[in-house]
Amino acid sequence: MFIYLFCHDDLDEGYRRIIYRDYLKDLMFELEQVFQREIIVELHYAIPGLTDLSYKTELGEERRSLDAFASRGAAFAQENDLSYRHNYRYGLITRDGISSSMHGLALVGRSFFLASVQGYQHIAHELGHTFNASHEYAEVTLGVPPKQTCMYEVNNPLYAKDYRFSDANRSRMAEFLASVE
Repeated sequence: MFIYLFCHDDLDEGYRRIIYRDYLKDLMFELEQVFQREIIVELHYAIPGLTDLSYKTELGEERRSLDAFASRGAAFAQENDLSYRHNYRYGLITRDGISSSMHGLALVGRSFFLASVQGYQHIAHELGHTFNASHEYAEVTLGVPPKQTCMYEVNNPLYAKDYRFSDANRSRMAEFLASVE
């Protein structure tokens, strides 16, 4: 399975150096556990028309940014012979949120997503949606401190982040992938 991540031009060199280690390493391990297969991530930088996309928008208009990226991303995949299959994912990773209150957006079960680095779980959260993960099945586990799984809808600063999907979301994701292959 391939995940193509396009790092927006607004991500400075500091983010570029740590993006895999801090945002993707644990996520890739988790996805390999969920799907029982190797996950290959490709990070792409400085691609005109993609990594310079004007993604910031007004509240309520976020879908336009996702649609613009999906259109450009699909064209890029086709032009560069990247596989455009149902189990491949394409994400635009941004420095800032899409709007004043939204840090990522994905359509459930679709290939494209936007995610900000303003929270360590935003990429995992939006990528989870593309594999049919749902807020409804997110969990908070009790402990000191309590932990929330990455599909939890609201980021509670009092909860530690559990960089995994709940068992229910893991099942949903595996079933979804099996249904599209």
